[in-house]
Amino acid sequence: MCKILDFNQVVLKTIVGVLAMSFKKFIDDAWMKHEKKTTEVVASYKQGIQLLQSEEDVLALGRLVAHIATDHNFSFANLRKRKR
Repeated sequence: MCKILDFNQVVLKTIVGVLAMSFKKFIDDAWMKHEKKTTEVVASYKQGIQLLQSEEDVLALGRLVAHIATDHNFSFANLRKRKR
């Protein structure tokens, strides 16, 4: 038997799923992946920004961005080239 979901239920489930990702989980995951999946991590910065809740979160994201840009010599120009 197939259950038909109300549009509002689908939207609510989507919103709850997005909110379930905390900034802590995002930043921990990003640090874990950053060395082998640098481009993926850089592409996820926008998601990280949306999850910011405190000054500490801003600083933590800033440390990740600075580390990838300097220690891994990653340029946003590289990301744009790869998308083409």
